[in-house]
Amino acid sequence: MFSKLKNSIYDLLFPPYCISCTQVGSFLCPKCSKEIVRLSVQYCPFCRKPIRNGQTCPDCKEGHHLTGCVAYGYYKNPILKEVIHNFKYEGVTSLSDILAPYLCGLVREEKIKFDIVVAVPITIKRLNDRGYNQAEILARKVAQELKETYFEGLKKQKETKPQVGLKRRERISNLRGAFLVEGSVKAKRILLIDDVLTTGSTLDECARVLKKAGAKEVYGLVLARE
Repeated sequence: MFSKLKNSIYDLLFPPYCISCTQVGSFLCPKCSKEIVRLSVQYCPFCRKPIRNGQTCPDCKEGHHLTGCVAYGYYKNPILKEVIHNFKYEGVTSLSDILAPYLCGLVREEKIKFDIVVAVPITIKRLNDRGYNQAEILARKVAQELKETYFEGLKKQKETKPQVGLKRRERISNLRGAFLVEGSVKAKRILLIDDVLTTGSTLDECARVLKKAGAKEVYGLVLARE
């Protein structure tokens, strides 16, 4: 009760404002929210071929482990990009209250079947530096809203260099050995959540480790794709 009162007083003294147009009231006003256009078509996470439910297409299945990936919008959308930046780097974690319903609606409409929700992890060092893992906050919110189990056993044990600018083989090599699974995921269908899909290398390596641990399939769910 005291915590709610404290938050109410804080909001009264420092009301949230839209990160796009600065209108007071919320971190994303209804008008700007409508400017975030949802994808009308989903694509293969690797070759970007249009395909139902964002499945990994037949041509890309060999050599990949991710069952598919659905995205809410394009990262090039300026408002969505700004929202993700503030959520990921500026500590505006309450944006998860706005973003999680986007993803939940996407899961329902695309009819993605899963048993547990998992977030793409970050190392303890990165967690200490940033103070939070935005993917975990989002994944926990999604699990809560969809009334499903959140699994926290996917860990990142090795710091990796940025993937930007690396070729596909270099990305795979960079991520190899970075993740491990603690706990049972045997025969589970996993919903793997991150903020942005670029080449799919990170999601695919997580999927490889999860499947090696016994997972039945791994479906990616992201806010945006590049």
